[in-house]
Amino acid sequence: MADEPVFIFLATYNAEADAQLDHATVKELHSAGVIGTYDAAAVTKDADGVIGHFWNGMSSKDVMELGEMLDDGRAALLIVGKSKLDKAVEKAEKEAQ
Repeated sequence: MADEPVFIFLATYNAEADAQLDHATVKELHSAGVIGTYDAAAVTKDADGVIGHFWNGMSSKDVMELGEMLDDGRAALLIVGKSKLDKAVEKAEKEAQ
């Protein structure tokens, strides 16, 4: 990834469903070729402080640490990936000509 554009997206939410919506958008951008390979983690912490999560490509330790930082009743989404926005724009320009 060193020679390619990389992005980091981190957001917190009041509801897990909102984090899932943003994660679905990331999947769509990946399918459209705007985002290359990426790792994702969605973490929730319920009102009792119980941490729930799903992740792809990140260590469980890192995901649990992210969960511990959340306030009770909150959710977070963390995405780290390769940006292909420049290539997607180039492709769109060629198709527009």
